[in-house]
Amino acid sequence: MRSGHNPVNNGYTWRLYQPLAVTIGQSKIVAEQIEVKTLSAINSHLGEINGDTDDYKLVMGSGGSAEEGTFLLGATTDESYLRRWKEGGIWKMAIKLATFFVDAVSSKVLGRFQVRNAADTATALDVDPAAAGVKVKITGGLQIDGGTAWHSGNDGSDSGLDADLLDGLNSSDFPRKFTFAGAESSVDLNTITGVGFYNATDNAYTTTTFLNTPVAVGIGGFTLLVTRIGGSYTLQLFQHYGGGSPTLYKRSSYYTGGVVWGPWTKMWSDANDGSDSGLDADLLDGKHGSYYWNSGNDGSGSGLDADLLDGQHAASIKQAVTGIQVLTADPSNPSDGTIWLRSDV
Repeated sequence: MRSGHNPVNNGYTWRLYQPLAVTIGQSKIVAEQIEVKTLSAINSHLGEINGDTDDYKLVMGSGGSAEEGTFLLGATTDESYLRRWKEGGIWKMAIKLATFFVDAVSSKVLGRFQVRNAADTATALDVDPAAAGVKVKITGGLQIDGGTAWHSGNDGSDSGLDADLLDGLNSSDFPRKFTFAGAESSVDLNTITGVGFYNATDNAYTTTTFLNTPVAVGIGGFTLLVTRIGGSYTLQLFQHYGGGSPTLYKRSSYYTGGVVWGPWTKMWSDANDGSDSGLDADLLDGKHGSYYWNSGNDGSGSGLDADLLDGQHAASIKQAVTGIQVLTADPSNPSDGTIWLRSDV
């Protein structure tokens, strides 16, 4: 390639047609359909090439007005350009591509590779094959097919991660926890068969009607524990609160042509037994009811040997009457079984 002023005859131009490759050291410039009046005009477009060794330099502009080694192919306002320039004593390279083609058997990036923001103040992607431990770092989040990529830094509570399994188990393998806070218009306990812990808040009863409970639900709410075997057999434990000692109830469902719930039964403890509790025990102090005297089997001939009679021991009660005496003074030594009367009073 020649440089300088190279006049041509009128009506003629210098033309550079595809494919023309100019080799410079280990690189080459491929020119395609460049048509100018003079070679100096080509020189003004491409710059001056000085030398033909590995350290050749390409200087932008006529006469080397830019820093040696500066290069610009295309305009920075184009869809694509290639630029090398020095800024603040540091050489920089910029490539803008509307479409990037890799037309080779293989392409490699050797060494560390970073993608940073326009201000060069933050790194979005850092690939460092020589780093110990983590080789690839991504800052600012990663999406795959429009969805968030989960990792140890963004999972956990309130992350929105919806996994299929937890430690290899489905959600049906874990008991659930649910609170009725009064948002529902009605809740039917016959429909609650999922294993878990359920509770109603203190004032949920004011806006929610609870159906098929063992007792009416009032202030204080309740706790409901549910477990099940298979698809039809369910056990419910219900405890209500508010007013007196909490009472525990249980019931279960079974299958006979459909799911059928058994009745609620009251669970007894030392907190709710005793007088007027309604507890019907099988034994009292280890004895059946027939062992004890009652109004149906006491009386004459019953053999009942009581400790007291009308609150008195037998020694305080005369057991037989042997005679009646009428006296004018108290007897000095009355005998047992004797009734005496005073005639002077």
